[in-house]
This record gives sequence, structure tokens and C-alpha cells, in this order.
Amino acid sequence: MARVTKTYPGTIYVPKGTNRIYIEYSDKKAGKRVRIATGLHNSKEGQATAELMLKNIYYQQHLPNSGDSVSNTENTLPLNSRKEMTVQEAFDEFLQIYGANKERKTLEWYNQAFKKILFAYTDAILSHTIVEKAIVECISLESISKSSINIYLRAIQVFINFAARQGHITPRDYKAEFAVKQPRKAIQIFTPNEIQMITTAMVKQGWVELSLFIRFLAESGFRVGQALNMKWSDIEENVIFRDSKNKLRHEPFPITNAIEQILEEMKNYKTKKETVFKWVSAGSLSRDFNFILEKCGIEKNRRNFHAFRKTAATRWAAQGIPLQEVQKLLGHRHIETTNNYYVGVNMDTLRQKLELSSSENLSEI
Repeated sequence: MARVTKTYPGTIYVPKGTNRIYIEYSDKKAGKRVRIATGLHNSKEGQATAELMLKNIYYQQHLPNSGDSVSNTENTLPLNSRKEMTVQEAFDEFLQIYGANKERKTLEWYNQAFKKILFAYTDAILSHTIVEKAIVECISLESISKSSINIYLRAIQVFINFAARQGHITPRDYKAEFAVKQPRKAIQIFTPNEIQMITTAMVKQGWVELSLFIRFLAESGFRVGQALNMKWSDIEENVIFRDSKNKLRHEPFPITNAIEQILEEMKNYKTKKETVFKWVSAGSLSRDFNFILEKCGIEKNRRNFHAFRKTAATRWAAQGIPLQEVQKLLGHRHIETTNNYYVGVNMDTLRQKLELSSSENLSEI
């Protein structure tokens, strides 16, 4: 018998013989009941997160045009259906509803963008005239870099999309209109030789667990937080259930032979803690990591632990894994994120492919 909790607009339950939470609700558009395996463990935190999931589903179903992406031409609201609010009131509502299940860093990003762009107009009624004026003023400031402006614009666009769904303003794509064009930066990764040098130096230093942590990041492409939060109970036969970025669900990730070997070695360091790795945050590891880079004579070149995630993505793509599958392995919502920011081009690999192609073409002439 499943353990059931009734809540709006559906049900939270844990099927007998499992320890994972499921939710069920009525889908208005489909006209049927929908059941979702959340991937969440049956705990106090899991139940609270499942509540938030149902809350968001409720808002998405009962508020107009709930998609995250809007354009200037679609979803236009008639003037008599708009609910006027001040900029501050609309932003407070945005944080309360949309930000309910977001991580602290994400909320800080929204607040920082609000302060940089809209803070001078908090008492004004939210309108496109006010938003456009605030953005133009922000862009004109020499103290804010172009890259920062684009980052703030992305956050403000999320807020505007939400406000449009709430009926406070008509949709408009400010991110597309005002984004400052910049040359794309090269994707920074670690080479296989560099990873070998780093992990070997860590072992010699007596930091075997840190060496295994680096190897795991390079093999799995996990975010640092995902790796540090990974529990032994998340590991099942051939699969690791990792937290999604918003921590609303557990995403399955296949265990390769290399990852299985790392996990087996980590069992030698298993403690009473539930997590596989003992550290709470990556901040405490940065000093040791930088020390090893310097010891190996490896230039940091803006690379940190996150570069191992991009390293894994680039390796998968070079091995012929389709971009859509790389996207799934990374847990990205949008394939553009995978393509633009995570998959680098290895010139040696391209050169080898071109040479092979040239040789084959010449032999056929």
C-alpha cells in the first residue's frame, strides 16, 4: 500500500517497497491524471520539494501562458485584463512564486540584476516604458561590463516572462533586443595529459581522495555540487541518480567502467557520512587544486573545477556521441547551452579527421 499525502493540486505518494516519491495530478490540457516519478527520496526535504513541484504545476496550469519563453508577438494580453503592480511588488511576487524552488545562487542572481537595472524605478508601475528606460540607462554605464549586462538581461527576461504570465505586462523579448554582441570565448578544458599529471601529483601529495574526485568529475561531467551531494544511496545497479540543477528531481546517469572503478576505490575511504565525497563545498578544495596546478607547471587559464564538466562534454562529442545525447548526459534543458558553452573543438582531432578525409579522397581519384 502506498503512503499517500493529499495536497493541491494533486497527490504525493511513496509506492510500497520503494523509498522514492511520486506525484499525481490532473492535467487540464490533456484532460487526464498524470503520474510523475520525481526521483526524490522519501524524506522531509523530499516531501517539501514535491510540494513545491505541485505548487509550480498548479501555477503553470492556472496562470496564462506558463512557458518560460515568450516573444513580442505572442501571448499579448488585452489591456482590460492586466493587473497593474509596481516594479517592486511584481518582483516580490516573482521571488515568492517563481523563486520558491530555486537555489540560493539563482535568487542572488535575480536580486543582483534587479538592483543593477530596475532598482531606481521600484515605486513606478511596471511597464515597458520603465523597463526599457532602465535597461538603456544600465547599458550606458561604463562601470558595467558588456558581459555583465548580458547576464543581467537574462535574469530580467525571466522576471518579465513571469510578469507577463501573471498579467502585469505584455510579453517582450528584451534579451534579444538589447543583448550586447561579444566575440565568443574559447571553451576551456583540460587535456588528458594534464588530467593525468594533476591526479598523479595529488596521489604523490597524499591526496588520494581528491585525485579520485577529479577523476570522477572528468569522467561524469557532473557539476561540482552534484558530485559533492552524491550519496551512496543514490547509486543503484549501473546508474547514479544525481540531483538536477534545481534539485527538483533525480536524473539517472549511466555508470561506466571508469566510474565504477572510481567508486570502488572510494569505498576504502567510506565514513559514517552518507555522501560519497567528504567535502561540503568546492571552496575548501580550490587552494589545494591551485597548488597542484602550480606544482605541475600547468597554467590555470581561467579553468576551475567546472572545466572538468566541459572537458567531459568535449570528449563525448569527439567520440561521436550525438549532441542531443551529450545534452542529456549534462542535464541541460536547452541544446544551445550544450553547443555554445560546453562542447569545445579539439584542433588535433579535426586535423586528424581532415587528413583521413584527404587521404581517402585522393585514393579514390
